[in-house]
Amino acid sequence: MSGNPAQRVDRILAEAVGSDLSSWEKHSFLPSIRQRATLTDKQEKVLAQIEAKVFGEDDE
Repeated sequence: MSGNPAQRVDRILAEAVGSDLSSWEKHSFLPSIRQRATLTDKQEKVLAQIEAKVFGEDDE
């Protein structure tokens, strides 16, 4: 998945419906990384897992 964290979070939030995201993902994790310029390896892994879950594929 390409783009900076804010673009990736916006894309996830625009696509996600209903129970696609857990409460923690939607209200804690995604807002916490949205303003970051870079992500740690762990944050990147979690974001990639969320993208795969929401978009139904691994876009890499």
